[in-house]
Amino acid sequence: MDLVDCVLPKLYPIAPLVDALDQCISSSTVAYCTYEHRFFPEYHPKDYFIELCAKRGLEVTQVPIEDQHSIYS
Repeated sequence: MDLVDCVLPKLYPIAPLVDALDQCISSSTVAYCTYEHRFFPEYHPKDYFIELCAKRGLEVTQVPIEDQHSIYS
């Protein structure tokens, strides 16, 4: 199953994405999420995403740059 979403904290909040991930994945599922840093004055979106995932029991692991394809890093 593919789940695609775009999150811009001011327009499209992060919490509904985490809710959807929590409902769509199981303990044997790996979900790949990408992140492009953009300034948001109220909080750091990446840290907030990780915090919300942790509250749901979802593990977030960052793929090291050396393990990423050079086109997509």
